Amino acid sequence: MDIWIQSLSWTLIYALGQGFVVYASLWSVLKLLPSASASVKYHLSLSALTILLTWFVATWWQHSHSLRSASASLSETMRAIHDSSVWYHSALSTLIALLPWLSAFYISGVILMLVRLSLGMVQVFSFRKHGLSQSTIALEAIFISLKKKLNYGGPARLFISAKAHVPMVVGFIKPMILLPAATLAQLSPEQLETIILHELAHIRRYDYLVNILQTVVEIILFFNPFVWMISRIIRRERELCCDDLVLGHTKEPIFYASALSVLATNATKNSALTIAAAGQPHDLLNRIKRIMEMKKNPFSYSRMIAAIVVVAVFSCTIAWMTPTFVQYEMEQAEAADMLRPTPIMLKDEMSIKALPYQDWRMTYPVSNPRKWTPPSVDPLPANPNGEGC
Repeated sequence: MDIWIQSLSWTLIYALGQGFVVYASLWSVLKLLPSASASVKYHLSLSALTILLTWFVATWWQHSHSLRSASASLSETMRAIHDSSVWYHSALSTLIALLPWLSAFYISGVILMLVRLSLGMVQVFSFRKHGLSQSTIALEAIFISLKKKLNYGGPARLFISAKAHVPMVVGFIKPMILLPAATLAQLSPEQLETIILHELAHIRRYDYLVNILQTVVEIILFFNPFVWMISRIIRRERELCCDDLVLGHTKEPIFYASALSVLATNATKNSALTIAAAGQPHDLLNRIKRIMEMKKNPFSYSRMIAAIVVVAVFSCTIAWMTPTFVQYEMEQAEAADMLRPTPIMLKDEMSIKALPYQDWRMTYPVSNPRKWTPPSVDPLPANPNGEGC
């Protein structure tokens, strides 16, 4: 079996446990810090996703390096430790036989995810090229004033789209804000201002670029359910961050909440490469409720200390869960080699005499036979009488 297939398959197995540890730590910290801002929760979630990707790559590299430096393949090592643990050898042998199928599953999944990404890119290019019209003078005036309010001087542009169902941002080099033509008639100027402000917040925060990188991580770690859970938290907190920025520049939150309620009726599932003001349809009602309440929990030092303890335990878990499978197997193989009987080549006569007779016959080097000679014995003194003994 090729080294890269072995290392990839074992990395996929390890990644599931790593994802559980990272997600459990993130969930614990978020529960211990309910009063933390959406920005703090967003960056914590991004850090968790970055840790998972880094841990996955590091594990793959470590396995590949260990298997290359090993003198025997993993299957040969398992034959060496067969007598030490029968059940362990049987289970691990079955798992090793499935390693090529795990790698094939992963490669097939990555290909399917890339096809899905390609379809999303086609949809994005369609939004940018078709069904666009210039915004009205009134909308341009609102757009320019909001850019000054956010102190943003980038190349963002505002368009009216006949294909988009909800307001969205497309592109990050030359970002475009698309306002659905059907929605303009349903929103008042104050509501439109809050929606445009929300989309400008995404552009100013470089959320479109971060969303592309997040999509790439989802492709690489598509098999890990904990990655999708963390990604959902990231997308939810990203929208809440922009909501907070809008509310910081709006005197009446009711305008923004009512605008989101209008968008909720038109919200559909968007491409992963677009940033929509409505966000995910199932989170939209919770965002409206949050905007209307806007109550903050008091800060608690005990919860902060507990969160620090969780992070410390998580760091120790990372060090403890560093994969050492190959090293362990090679150590077992070396121990088995030491216990296996091997021919002994004797060089001196004292070593031969120290062995039993049957062992001497088995271990004496045939290539260099030596003739046995009787020991020298001094002759008996002659009888002066000439008689024998």
